[in-house]
Amino acid sequence: MQAGYGLEQLTSAVFTIAESRETLQQRLISACFYDILNINAERDLPPEMRGKFDALCQLLNCTPGTAEPGSIQETVSAMNDDEARRHIDTIAQLYRELSEYLALRT
Repeated sequence: MQAGYGLEQLTSAVFTIAESRETLQQRLISACFYDILNINAERDLPPEMRGKFDALCQLLNCTPGTAEPGSIQETVSAMNDDEARRHIDTIAQLYRELSEYLALRT
């Protein structure tokens, strides 16, 4: 497992979301395209986190590494702020869980 790479991508996703002045939806789209899609759950996440990650990707209408052009943007753009915020919170939770997981193993 390459959890360090998963953490790197989740860290980047959190910063992508936090540093942007775009709408919540656009922040989520950017985080998905530039960071989340780079994560391979089987390779980059511990087994106990894979279900939550896969559920997030399914809700965002993306399959890691194989998103159909426009499907993520269409899905996320149609979300209201509360829906987008819930998915952003899930990304933050995944980041926190993986950080704690790695901290306990060093």
